Amino acid sequence: MKKSTIIITAENKEKTIYKTVKSCLNQTYKNIEIIVAYSKLKNEKKLKKKIKSKKVIFLKIKKKIKNKVHDQLYKIQKSLKISNGEIIFLLDGDDTLYKKKVEMLNKIIELRKIMILDNFYTSKNNKKIKKKSLDFKNNYVFRKTFNDWPKNICTSAITINKQLLIKFFNEINFRKYRYLAIDILLAIYANKKQKLVKINQFLTEKKELDGSVDKDFKGLKNKFYWFRRLEQHNYNFSFGKKNYLSFDYLISFVFSFLFKKLT
Repeated sequence: MKKSTIIITAENKEKTIYKTVKSCLNQTYKNIEIIVAYSKLKNEKKLKKKIKSKKVIFLKIKKKIKNKVHDQLYKIQKSLKISNGEIIFLLDGDDTLYKKKVEMLNKIIELRKIMILDNFYTSKNNKKIKKKSLDFKNNYVFRKTFNDWPKNICTSAITINKQLLIKFFNEINFRKYRYLAIDILLAIYANKKQKLVKINQFLTEKKELDGSVDKDFKGLKNKFYWFRRLEQHNYNFSFGKKNYLSFDYLISFVFSFLFKKLT
């Protein structure tokens, strides 16, 4: 039974981190280590007393990057360096895992250098919501005229071979991308490298919280929505043929240009 590592980014997740860690300790697959990465947790001492498992490593990282997106990536990178697992599971400090997730995905990934995206529930006010499947976004016409990156992703739904994750950090300078989070950076990277596998099982529960980083990019009237979208296109183009005639790219370019001129 090969070891797996669950990396939890727990910055300012005092209210939810215990439940998140418990969902990892309750996994049916027992050969795991859990790295809780943070710079600040108000209940740090109480949490350590409450969670006495030797499987849990509290990694306090003194350096905190002002850009929240980069800070999460930096904490994952630092956690990766001390990890012992051959398969890495990423998890936000307010999300939870289905209890058989590690066992099921270990059987799929084994030693293959791939990344798996499972499906996830979105949870808000104790209600689980399944996102509607938008199959048209995967057809040839949409991919050519709009965009071809993977859809319906989140950080906590990512499972990846350790060597592939190391390769990602060696090849991609994430600081070049001011607005792109680990989920889309990894999803596009693995997709372009033909290392991405998507499965339909719902193995993750993602909490919808008001203070999440993604909230900063919501809404068509939000300039940061367009800045992020244009940056996502440019990152996607960096792996091969550039599709500047994409309707999605052109709209993103125009709105980003206008917002920059107006601010």
